[in-house]
Amino acid sequence: MSTVHLDQYSKPRVLFMKVAVLCIFLMKAVSVINVVLGNIKETFPDTDPALISAIGTVPVVFMFIMSLLSGKITQKFDKKKVLIAALVIFIVAGVGNFFLCSSIYQILFMRGLLGVGAGLSAPLTGAIIADLFDGKERTQMLGFANAVGSIITSGLQYVAGVLAVSNWKYAFFTYGLFILVLIIELLALPSLPPVEKQSPKEGVRVRATSGEKMQYALVFLFCFFYLMIQMLYNMKQAMYIMGNGLGDSALVGSAMSVQTLVAFLLGLAFAPLTKALGRFTLPLCCLITSACFAVLLLANSSAMVMVAGIVSGLQMGLVTPTLQMKALSICPPGGNTTVATSMVTCGLFGGQIVATPLELFLRSFGIVDIPGLFRFGLVACLILCVFAVIWNFVLDKRFHGESSC
Repeated sequence: MSTVHLDQYSKPRVLFMKVAVLCIFLMKAVSVINVVLGNIKETFPDTDPALISAIGTVPVVFMFIMSLLSGKITQKFDKKKVLIAALVIFIVAGVGNFFLCSSIYQILFMRGLLGVGAGLSAPLTGAIIADLFDGKERTQMLGFANAVGSIITSGLQYVAGVLAVSNWKYAFFTYGLFILVLIIELLALPSLPPVEKQSPKEGVRVRATSGEKMQYALVFLFCFFYLMIQMLYNMKQAMYIMGNGLGDSALVGSAMSVQTLVAFLLGLAFAPLTKALGRFTLPLCCLITSACFAVLLLANSSAMVMVAGIVSGLQMGLVTPTLQMKALSICPPGGNTTVATSMVTCGLFGGQIVATPLELFLRSFGIVDIPGLFRFGLVACLILCVFAVIWNFVLDKRFHGESSC
């Protein structure tokens, strides 16, 4: 249940709150400066390529750590104050990289600090939505957050690319746009104190049962394995398309643009779609991801590549809000929603971190080419689909008694 009664605010103020909540999701845009990795490599030609790649992976490691800690932190501090602190860290680290980039280690340090801010805020989008909204409006806002995050992150990457034309260091100024987000959060969000500091409501349970804790563990593990597998597609799709003569970088870019557009549109329609699909939503996400691998494996033309982009956009638009709904459905009525959503973000970040080691591990079993990785991903997603069906229709009744995803 929501912990803030919005009926005490005017409609314009509630609308302003919604804008503020949607803006939080933009902090996942840690990768906007990936467009200048080539420039950084040219600036530091003697640097180990692994350190250049670490510019993209170091923030994710810290995002994982801070997401894990965010539930504990919001048990002691107001969610709004935690978010403001995360934004300040994010802006200082992002813009500050312009001034601290004379060595690869300075860049990596600031990227790690950026991950601290992003990781601290990552579970707060879903948690604050849950604290402010109920029912259909909550589901709608989760979908909107994913939609807005997808489309604007792509826009920020374009901005970073434009700024980098004259000097690659200017790309870091893209993070300066989050000063506006900081102002919006300061003005729009109400105070969201920890559960322990709120007036206790009679009959409202705060602590999770052992069954609900087991469900949280399942959420984490599912998110971990799902993204670990899905990242095989993200990392290899461009190489597969170009390596098999299906198209050039322009086609890859077009497919990714279609992917983003479809994810945006699906995010807008998330509430009515999940209402219609009910418990089948999560298994469907796994089927769609499996289809991403299948379509590219069968692709023999540029048209099929675009179809793969559409299918990939479907899973992008569905997966994150579906998993957040799943976690929030487990949370006790008076529980800490950040703990629930942190299970999702920690699992997703963890899966992203181990995706490359997974590829190396699979090589020891003879899976050395991209088609082999895609076939593995296809089968693995089908296995996850079967597990999602068992989870939603059998385990939920045993551990929690209900399921909404």
